[in-house]
Amino acid sequence: MGRKVTLMLLLALLPPLLVGCWSSREVESMAFVMALGVDVAKEGVQLTVQVALPAGGGGGGGGAQGGETPVWVTGTTAPSIAEGLFKMPAMLGREAFLGHLQVVVVGEAYALQGIGPLIDFLARERQVRDTVHLAVALGKAEDLLMVEPKVVQMPADYMFELLKQGAQSGLIPPSEFLRTRIAWHNRPQLQILLPLLEPEPNSPPEAISLKGSGVFVDDRMVGTLDTKESRGLAWLMGTVSNTIITIPREEGNIIQHVNFASVRYKLRETDEGAGLTAIVSQDGNLTQWPLQDEGITFPLLKQLEQDLSVVILGEITAGLAAIQGVYRTDVIGLGERLRRIDPKQFAAKNWDEAFPQFALDVRVQAAFRRVGLILR
Repeated sequence: MGRKVTLMLLLALLPPLLVGCWSSREVESMAFVMALGVDVAKEGVQLTVQVALPAGGGGGGGGAQGGETPVWVTGTTAPSIAEGLFKMPAMLGREAFLGHLQVVVVGEAYALQGIGPLIDFLARERQVRDTVHLAVALGKAEDLLMVEPKVVQMPADYMFELLKQGAQSGLIPPSEFLRTRIAWHNRPQLQILLPLLEPEPNSPPEAISLKGSGVFVDDRMVGTLDTKESRGLAWLMGTVSNTIITIPREEGNIIQHVNFASVRYKLRETDEGAGLTAIVSQDGNLTQWPLQDEGITFPLLKQLEQDLSVVILGEITAGLAAIQGVYRTDVIGLGERLRRIDPKQFAAKNWDEAFPQFALDVRVQAAFRRVGLILR
């Protein structure tokens, strides 16, 4: 009898536990925002959203299957980002859902004004993932969201992959929001560095160009780096994984396809105090050899590797000259590396003042993994 009573009590307690997903929402009530653009407006901000259309139609008749663009690009203005997104349901007819957001683009004017409010909003919004990519548009963010690429159906996918591939090449810095959050909370020993994008001058625009990096002090963009300077810093950040290096020669350019690169730092003492040594290592395959009638001897291979090191060192020097001599802001985290290696040495410095004169010794170890020719 006691067992039956216990079993009945357990069965009576089970139904309240089967409540389902209390926070669930119907798919039909949501508009999936794939890309978000933020520009300056008189009211405060101009938000541009790229919303995925249903495959069966949704505003164009064919949607993704009917030859028309599979997205709807529209926008609104508001005093703040949160208020702008709050207004979206009245315009979209559905709630703006950010769980599938892939790319956030800020206009040049907004970046110069300060992206602090955007960082704060993205960090607090539960739907936004840290894997969202951030970029700065030269001009207006709205123009980038209007690009209609030919290689993929979804423009946001195109921008997402473009930013990933560009970061691997070193022509632009990595752009995941998590990196921006880390930089934001570790100032001044690590500042924000974001990729620069610009639509190609077509009508309508069909492609986007990589234009280097935007350099920030706190939340304001203070200048830009070209692709050579950007790759110079990428060697020091250890983010290069797939790029090509050109060695200019009178007989023609020799080209290496880089498929491995790394960097490690060591503490060293200088007359001015603590310094760092950066050892950049890389190797890759020979992909262009203009001397068709001349084989590669071992001494020639060593000379080519030395020439390769000189080219890479030149890029690194150009990048360092820009951030130390021109912008005076540590976007590659030398201060953070020093803090981790020797906290006492770092604590003794005012990093804002110390960084422009901070001694960084760079050593490059370049090599050819495969040459594709018989050594003589």
